[in-house]
Amino acid sequence: MSPLKLANKVGNGPPTTYIICADPIYKPLEASRNWVKAAGWKTIEIQCGHDAMVIAPDRLADLLDADAA
Repeated sequence: MSPLKLANKVGNGPPTTYIICADPIYKPLEASRNWVKAAGWKTIEIQCGHDAMVIAPDRLADLLDADAA
């Protein structure tokens, strides 16, 4: 197998935002949160559990819309 070669950094080049579901915080994703912060990604918190798209779809859509504006 050949290694995967990316033309751009992770995120494919454009501005990247990481949504943190913070209530309760999902501890297994701590390393991911630290990685994206170190990589300079923008982070946005939503006060809901890990499945924001199921638990709070309207709030998540509002956050994504606001971030894209």
